[in-house]
Amino acid sequence: MTVAGQKQLCPNPKCGAENGLSANVCPKCGTTQRQLLARGTILRGRYRIEAVRGCGGFGAVYRATDLQTGQTVAIKENQRHQTFQRFEREGKLLMQLSHHNLPKVHEVFVDQTTGRAFLVMDFIDGETLEEMLERLKRPLTWQEAQPILAQVINALNHLHRNKVVHRDIKPSNIIVTKRYETVYDEVDDWEEVIVPPPKLTETQIAAETDDKRFEQGKRLWEQGHLTNLQRDGWELSGICWSEQAKVIVDCPFGCGRKLRFPNRKLEVTCPICQRSFVWTPEAQREGVTFDGKSYQVVWEISGEIAPPFWLSKERNCTCSDFRGRRLCKHLVALLLAWVHEPQRFKVVSEKKERRPIKRQVPRQVERQHVFLVDFGVAKVMEEVDPKRPRSSSIVAWTDGYSPPEQYASGVQVDARSDQYALAATMVFALTGKTPDDAFTRMAKFREGEPTLPPKPDGVPESVWKAIEVAMRFEPSQRFADVDKFWESVHGRGKLPVEPSKAETKPTGHRRTIKSAILDAIESAIEGATGGAILGAILGGILGAIGGAIWDAILGGIWGAILGAILRGILGAIWGAILGGILGAIWGAIEGAKEGTKRGDK
Repeated sequence: MTVAGQKQLCPNPKCGAENGLSANVCPKCGTTQRQLLARGTILRGRYRIEAVRGCGGFGAVYRATDLQTGQTVAIKENQRHQTFQRFEREGKLLMQLSHHNLPKVHEVFVDQTTGRAFLVMDFIDGETLEEMLERLKRPLTWQEAQPILAQVINALNHLHRNKVVHRDIKPSNIIVTKRYETVYDEVDDWEEVIVPPPKLTETQIAAETDDKRFEQGKRLWEQGHLTNLQRDGWELSGICWSEQAKVIVDCPFGCGRKLRFPNRKLEVTCPICQRSFVWTPEAQREGVTFDGKSYQVVWEISGEIAPPFWLSKERNCTCSDFRGRRLCKHLVALLLAWVHEPQRFKVVSEKKERRPIKRQVPRQVERQHVFLVDFGVAKVMEEVDPKRPRSSSIVAWTDGYSPPEQYASGVQVDARSDQYALAATMVFALTGKTPDDAFTRMAKFREGEPTLPPKPDGVPESVWKAIEVAMRFEPSQRFADVDKFWESVHGRGKLPVEPSKAETKPTGHRRTIKSAILDAIESAIEGATGGAILGAILGGILGAIGGAIWDAILGGIWGAILGAILRGILGAIWGAILGGILGAIWGAIEGAKEGTKRGDK
């Protein structure tokens, strides 16, 4: 590690000041200093500390720069040496997780120079749920909160399926970012489409003429008497030469002579090169011209095929045989060419139609993307070791959001603890008020007082009922998992049975830390006060009597009176001091015992 000067960053993220290592309080904002890293400190030769993102019981979360990639990362610090082994083991498990609502954990390591453990993860730059309510200056409506909480549910589901309990769900650990997504709107529109000509068969053509003309037309097509074929939309056209027309072709041997002969099978000899070849009508289609009588043929399609008839708006041929009521042999040849050799038709243009369509129009929309962050006290769900109960639990809590079992040492914590914390976070989001801590709520419950704020207007009854169940004091009386909780939020599923007052004591919460400490302090104060008063009275009496006797012996009546008064005062003072100390000690011991008993109740 490279240390940038003898400095420490202020734990207050809004302050950002750097103070000397000897400073106990930040002169800029008044925050108590925590011996955090200095700005510019480089960890593992790779991560440069830039600022403090947040600070908690285990240490700070820093914003840092990855010097290898240039990306901004978040580094979670753990200053508690006794948890390093577990912190490192569970950090490696978190590295294997991948979910779009969780920051990716990249690395976990213990730095020997600082004596601290670190967890490196994606830096999420956004607004916490707590900051959102501060900015809005009001709680969220259910319509605003629901999409945020749904994404937290997704993240929790992924953690719990991988046997990980988050243990620190609260508004400051839910970050809402903005992302832009492409969505498509469907709009009415028109488009031009190419409409190809309908299919045609020989059967349909034969039905439009007699057998003789069909056979004559077929022979004209087979012998290649069609030239200048083209298609303009659905209109077919070309030139059909008579059967008596002579064929004109170039000499195939390259002498350049134009050869003219009847269009039938025969042996042709070139008069220039004196070389011969056999000509057949099927031998050559392209590059052939004719000398003789020709007919212009046109066929225009007007509608869909209605077998066995071919509907047409216009049938046209310049021959004398065409009467308009049946196909002549030239039109038969044209249509047979279209059926069997459509590639020979030069396309002049395509027929197009305007058709109504539903067009998808893209647009960018802003979406809320939620991250559940800060795995500083995340733990693997596993059975508590009876021989080493404390080894399976890191005692850490947040008043208002942590369930009763999370305050205790040696108690198994499972996914239902996250359920309690999530429900408490929902209370904050919907009311703007942090719920009372678990033990204050338990005391209120026993006194018959409400344990949660009133349900806000506009929040569905099913939401508040589900929150009440999820925040029950005994884990076994909550929902089986967060999926069941979320189903109940939306009015689906069955609520667990409501417990009685006698069933609200959390089982297994031995030596409850908070109760013991609070009762010890309270009893110590009472003991000190009582001891001081009693000591003052006894010390004053004993001092006065003793002083009077002693001074009577030595100094007579007046000396006895003055000595009694003086020593009575001094005796009262010393008696008060000694009685206060002894009373405080005795009261603390008795108070701790009482606190332990309360934790067992």
